[in-house]
Amino acid sequence: MAGPEARATTVALIGHRGSGKTTLAEHLLAAGRALRQPGSVEEGTTLLDHLEEERRRRLSLQLAFGWIEVEGRLLQLVDVPGAPAARFERSVAVGTADVVIVVVDASERLAADAHSAIREATRAGKPTLVFLNKVDRPHDVSEVLEAVRSASDRPVVPVEAVLAEGGRCAGVVDLLSRQVACLGEDGAWEEHDPQRWMTRPWEQLTEAVALTDDALLEDYLEYLELPDDEVREGLRRALAGGRIVPVLFGAAGAGFGVDRLLDFLVVNAPDALSGEGPMAHEYDGTPVRVGPSHGFVAQLVATQLDQDGAAYQVLRVWSGQAPLNKAWVHGDTGCSAKVRKLYRLRGPRRAAAKTAGAGALVATWDLLPGRPGDTFTAGERLVVAPPDRPPVMMAYALRPCSAADERRMREGLELLLAMDGGIELHTDQTTGDLLLGGASEAQLEWALARLARLGVNARGELPPIPYREVPAHAVRNIEGVHRLEDRDGLPVEYGACNVDVEPRQDERIGFEDAFPDAEELPRKFRPAIDEGVRKALEHGPMAGYPVLGAHVRLTGGQYDILQSTEDHFRIAGELAARRALEEAGTRLLEPWWQVDVYAPSGDIGSVISEVAQRRGRVVGLEVLGEETRLCAQVPYRELRTFGPRLESVCAGRARFFGEASHYEQAPDHLVDEAIRSSPFRRAS
Repeated sequence: MAGPEARATTVALIGHRGSGKTTLAEHLLAAGRALRQPGSVEEGTTLLDHLEEERRRRLSLQLAFGWIEVEGRLLQLVDVPGAPAARFERSVAVGTADVVIVVVDASERLAADAHSAIREATRAGKPTLVFLNKVDRPHDVSEVLEAVRSASDRPVVPVEAVLAEGGRCAGVVDLLSRQVACLGEDGAWEEHDPQRWMTRPWEQLTEAVALTDDALLEDYLEYLELPDDEVREGLRRALAGGRIVPVLFGAAGAGFGVDRLLDFLVVNAPDALSGEGPMAHEYDGTPVRVGPSHGFVAQLVATQLDQDGAAYQVLRVWSGQAPLNKAWVHGDTGCSAKVRKLYRLRGPRRAAAKTAGAGALVATWDLLPGRPGDTFTAGERLVVAPPDRPPVMMAYALRPCSAADERRMREGLELLLAMDGGIELHTDQTTGDLLLGGASEAQLEWALARLARLGVNARGELPPIPYREVPAHAVRNIEGVHRLEDRDGLPVEYGACNVDVEPRQDERIGFEDAFPDAEELPRKFRPAIDEGVRKALEHGPMAGYPVLGAHVRLTGGQYDILQSTEDHFRIAGELAARRALEEAGTRLLEPWWQVDVYAPSGDIGSVISEVAQRRGRVVGLEVLGEETRLCAQVPYRELRTFGPRLESVCAGRARFFGEASHYEQAPDHLVDEAIRSSPFRRAS
């Protein structure tokens, strides 16, 4: 096991689904002698994809961890799922990594998820390299390489030259070592002269490296070349500084290129002690740089379940030594929990970690009170900025499948929130439904599957639409009387009032005291009438939906000097308002939302068409470089399924933000449906 003297580097492998990240990680573990042989995703034998659901679907569903020690370097691998549902996990992994490897399938056109992965890694300022995988399959590698360049905001330059025969990649030349490797059984082309293949690629690499350093550029402009060792050292510095994106080629499934990638990481990848550390802020907002010599600071990477169903957490130590048998304090809330033991993980396997210093990636089964991205310290109120949580693009109303599931729901949801930092949970104030929100339908389905693993079975349904009712006509002088008599017919409770109800131009509810006679109706009873009126407006007569846009005017009333109380007039006001609404009738209103859609400019026409099909109205467009912001108003009924459709139309490269805006009269064809589906029919 790795000793405390090892230089630790956390390496996140990200990319699109099916790019071969897990296969590459398995081969890296095997090359580092952590595995006898790499497992197969297709055969369900990988160490990293160890969940039954992952092996059945043949894809990664959660972050997986492994480590190897090579030449005094501790490489901690984080295999990141490529599915869109795991975008927040990817952001956390990128934010807590020292180096990011973007794995790209070179046998196909650049996928949208690969495009966004490259953008995310480079914009985060992380040292990034690209591994063009599956070069053994027929495709124009140069075409994919150009697409990678277009996706990056940093210079992208290969550190290997492709040997092409008959339009196919037959091998590569390592520009840094001058070694030739082929895809054949012997693994090398002794008869080929590397210089023939590498002259132009070496010039391109030299120029790209020179452009990242003023001193190197000055020498390059004078001599039009640089010594090999200066190019190698310049490349290492440029990678560490996030100024260049090296590209390597390989076929992980065949083991081709894995050793070269491992050698490149050992020589060039920065370790945890060589960087500045992340920016954080103290409790009072003071910014601070968390360097290796800072006190203990760690960031929660993931909360998961082991094979026995027990929860554990993985943390990245930014600085200091992780204290054992002492409290770890949440840097924001101040909540704490004691951590007794730490472990290093390889898939489901764990080994005790006696020490955990800066750069360590460790796990604990002593659960801490936080979500992925949260910061923990030895007591200091300090927060390392977590990644932005993805916008909620759709929601499910949760329905427990049984009474037992309902009893276990609260505990299960608390752990689910700790496991998935990308979901949100809130209660609908009108219907009381528990709403689970996320960035995509796939994320919500995976959240329900996780909830089932926690012993809580629940269905996810589209949430009810918060329709409203509004008075259709004005009515006058409607009486409400509350009278309770004893056995002799004498009143023991009494209150009476008269009201007018009419529609308003806005959506507010108004109550006007227009009865001047304080002798017939003392003013102390009138607030109670207002309360009763407002209670009646909580459910309209059509389908029980709350009433908006009503103006109620108090026009009369009577009381009994001995028997009347505020409670009696509260009941009378409610009766009067209910009768008035029944006589006036109501119209159905549906909610509309204001929506901002950010989409690639080339897809904006399809987005506009999608908005129009959902009865939406475009109210503005703004071009923001390569993407366009579309402002629109869309009925909430149609917006509930807009997220998955937008994901499909824009290949996962669009996002939208929305908030409730206003109400409009619902189309006639929706009225019967709204009445049938009303959750208030019994209440009304």
